[in-house]
Amino acid sequence: SPLPIVASSYMLTAADVNQEITVHVTPLGADKASGQTVSVTSAAVLVPPEVPTRLQEWLTHGTCQFTLVDAENKERLLLFTQKNLKLRDKKSTLYKDGYWQVRMEYGADDLTFALVFSGKK
Repeated sequence: SPLPIVASSYMLTAADVNQEITVHVTPLGADKASGQTVSVTSAAVLVPPEVPTRLQEWLTHGTCQFTLVDAENKERLLLFTQKNLKLRDKKSTLYKDGYWQVRMEYGADDLTFALVFSGKK
């Protein structure tokens, strides 16, 4: 059954795939008087068609990599292997840890986060 969420924004997650999203909005005037509630429902949330292919490639190769910009505004490579998570600068490994040693901290908004490595190279 649908979960009611009261918020000014909503970030889609994997749990939303194949679900419809309904938004109800009640406008408020400057005098705090409310207007008529307006509702709209989306089509079913779908993942892009290339996602299953990319996932299969990652599983076949045993690695997955993403380009990112770090806190110092430098372009880095985040490499997921079967055992470790590595942060690389071109071909040089800056940090490498087992997954259980890496912690994720959410950022100030819905789109940013920090990966905290234990500190070993």
